[in-house]
Amino acid sequence: TLKEAKALIEKEYSKILKIPIISINLINSRALRISVLGEVKRPGFYTIDPQNNNNRVLNSDGGETIIESSTGWPTLVEAIQRAGGITQNSNLKEISLSRKSTNNKDKIRIINFYDPLLGNEKLNNPKIYDGDSIFVPKAITLNDSELSKISKSNLSAPSITVNIIGEVNKPGQYNISSDTPINQAILFAGNFTLRANKKVIRLIRLRANGTILSKEYRYNINQERSVLNNPTLKDKDTIVVSPTGYARIGDTLNNALNPFNPIIK
Repeated sequence: TLKEAKALIEKEYSKILKIPIISINLINSRALRISVLGEVKRPGFYTIDPQNNNNRVLNSDGGETIIESSTGWPTLVEAIQRAGGITQNSNLKEISLSRKSTNNKDKIRIINFYDPLLGNEKLNNPKIYDGDSIFVPKAITLNDSELSKISKSNLSAPSITVNIIGEVNKPGQYNISSDTPINQAILFAGNFTLRANKKVIRLIRLRANGTILSKEYRYNINQERSVLNNPTLKDKDTIVVSPTGYARIGDTLNNALNPFNPIIK
């Protein structure tokens, strides 16, 4: 600290001066070098300048972003925002902050951000220092309420990008709120066409390990958000609305008879 530095310099100067008068001011501080790993949008190594602390919370595929500006010394929240914010798989109850102590051993603190989001506890948002390492673990299971709370926090991107294709009136790519379930997303695409089979709504999701999840759901506009029947969507999800059996038969016949149209005419 400045006080400690002043005392040390006075001690050394006292060897050659009777009454050393020392004055120390901090003109500028160097940037902090930290690592933010785990369930964040862009895990890696970051440099944070305490004098210019602007953080971007971003959609992982380049969609909508928000700028979070702050003044004063950087904190744990701002470090996570610098890494793009959390993913929807984050475990906010057990965020670890690791710091080298004076004996060169790691000192680890476990921080709970989830309970303060619910309003049950006071936020513990410690300052970060040079060399700190932050790790956001993956949640094993998250219920619908937890997903909604995480998605709405300022630690998460304000939107996700999903593809809605098949038998909807306006198929395409959409930026939607990060806590949107399947039945609401279909409304963004202009609702169903007359050929749509509402009993077969397929969700295609890219998993972190490179595999693909493909699961079918039955549409119900009155269905509340539910992991089993109406799950909250994640970034890069694709919704496929299938045609009815009659529509498929019609398409097959049309394709089969198409070469004979000139003859029929």
